[in-house]
Amino acid sequence: MSESRGRTGRLKPAAPTLAAGWWRLCLVLAAACLSSAPALAGFGRRIGPAEETSVLPPRDPCSGALAFNHDASFENGYAWESYGAWPEYYGAWGEAFDLGACHVVCGAYWVSTLPGYYEGQLASLYVWEGGVTTEPGAVLFTRPDVQFDNIPLWPEIGQNDASIGASVSGEFTIGFWGNWGPPFSIAGFFIAADVDGAGGRPWTYIAPDLGVPSGWQHPNVVGPFDDCHSLGIGLYYDDVPSPAEASSWGRLKALFGHERR
Repeated sequence: MSESRGRTGRLKPAAPTLAAGWWRLCLVLAAACLSSAPALAGFGRRIGPAEETSVLPPRDPCSGALAFNHDASFENGYAWESYGAWPEYYGAWGEAFDLGACHVVCGAYWVSTLPGYYEGQLASLYVWEGGVTTEPGAVLFTRPDVQFDNIPLWPEIGQNDASIGASVSGEFTIGFWGNWGPPFSIAGFFIAADVDGAGGRPWTYIAPDLGVPSGWQHPNVVGPFDDCHSLGIGLYYDDVPSPAEASSWGRLKALFGHERR
């Protein structure tokens, strides 16, 4: 897939070329089949809602301070699939923070699935610059082909900790892209969503031609994700920010004592 450069000269994922005529034809036929529904109905999916869910702790927890923007409970979950999830990272999810200068030790990802959905699909982990006062920008870190080991069936939600090892200064966005496999594949798992908390700074990277604004957007611009306040994405870091530096959107949680065994 080709790449393009934005106004700053940084590399951006190029839009799918759709060079193969069958891809465009299939997309048109799919839209025709959904003529009474929004054009993106087959590409964005929610897993809930549910009034009561339970969260399973990570099987191999990272150590350090854990920061997240949700309220430690989740009522829904979201996924892009089919044409909504396409390399480089169309269909990615992220949550933005500003912790000053710190080292991101691990990412924390709260996910769930449905029967018949998860078959070992992988995730690519990312850290992008920006995301609090601007949309996410250049990729600061990527780790491809990560297999989460804690993906329960809804309404259970599993926390997955995965090593990152990226130094940041100022605002940044941490997230992932689900690699579901061949075109038109269903999602493997869903990112958990907090719909009644104080709110955070959630993002999703939307492919073109889906009938909604493309590029980095708040998830609530998409019908199935319109109840989103924040996402189940956080991070472990090894520097505690001063009050002047900690300016995450919503309620930042910093928990200590997650010792690796």
